[in-house]
Amino acid sequence: MEKKHSAQRIWESTEEEENLLSGEVSDRMWTGIDRRYRKYKRQRALKISSVLILISIMGLLLMKWNLHPTATESTLVYQTGLERDTVQLADGTQVYLEANSKLTVSADFGQEMRKVTFDGLAYFDVAKDKGKPFVIDAIDFSVQVLGTQFHLSSRPFEQKVTLIEGKVKVEKGEQPQYLLAGEVWEYSSNEGEQRYHMASSKQNFSFQEEEFGAVIAHLEKHYHTTIKYPQTFKSRKVSGAFNGDLKEILKIIGFPFDLTVHRINEHEIIMQ
Repeated sequence: MEKKHSAQRIWESTEEEENLLSGEVSDRMWTGIDRRYRKYKRQRALKISSVLILISIMGLLLMKWNLHPTATESTLVYQTGLERDTVQLADGTQVYLEANSKLTVSADFGQEMRKVTFDGLAYFDVAKDKGKPFVIDAIDFSVQVLGTQFHLSSRPFEQKVTLIEGKVKVEKGEQPQYLLAGEVWEYSSNEGEQRYHMASSKQNFSFQEEEFGAVIAHLEKHYHTTIKYPQTFKSRKVSGAFNGDLKEILKIIGFPFDLTVHRINEHEIIMQ
């Protein structure tokens, strides 16, 4: 307001001294100046209001953040849907999560020990650290390792550890069990007992008019191995009782379709 009065006084004094403009022209020019000044005031007020609103919103967001901390401040949760995923933990451990699996990393992971909770199916490649054991809390049992590679199934209908490399301790009940490379521990909920066998030992399978794709999926889950094959055979039927290790079983069921078996690495086989 002070700026407006000052501008008006300067205008009137100039008009009196110079006496060059008519009253009508003078009024029109002053009206234009006044209109611009009012527009400037409205724009300035709008900018100030916008800044105040922005500050208020930021304040509310900060209050909400402080009052409701996210779960990531205490734990890290990795969960898969229908797709597989790979997770690298802070210590360098790699976890290959199958579909519908959940891995929860404790807040104190890596301080005195490396503790996680797991539900589902995954392959663990645990980074070696003798001073900090890697402990997995699974469904009604736990697995402790120092540095190794193994498959873990922690589901209500299947509890199983297949050791690829190193040594692990499995705890279920009062007596802990130790596995060496190539050994398998599993618990049967139906029979209520624990079993051990070699991963390479011969197994019995029986299929009756099942699709080739369904048979391969069953073997993939049993042996924790990815098996690739031409999709043209997916709906072909497989029947019979089979005995052998994985490679022998695949050779038998692939023979009628003229498929040969090639192992690419520890986790992948191709039939072609």
